[in-house]
Amino acid sequence: MFTPASFSHTYQLRTVQQTNDKGTWFGWEVQKIGPVSNTEIYQQAKTFADNISQGNVKAKHGEAAPKGADSHF
Repeated sequence: MFTPASFSHTYQLRTVQQTNDKGTWFGWEVQKIGPVSNTEIYQQAKTFADNISQGNVKAKHGEAAPKGADSHF
C-alpha cells in the first residue's frame, strides 16, 4: 500500500449548501473521478506541485475593496 501524489488523480468539486442551527453556508463536495490518464497533464501537475513545495509559487490573496467601492464582481 502507498499514498499516491495528490495530483495523480482527477476530482470533481462542487459547492453544496449546508445548514445547521447557526446558519447556512456553502461547503465542498469532493468526488474522486480516477487516475490521470494523460501523461502531459500529469507532468504539468507534478511540476506545479514541485514548484509549490520549493516556494516558487505562492497564493496571491486579494485585497479588501476600498470603502464605497462596489463589492459585486
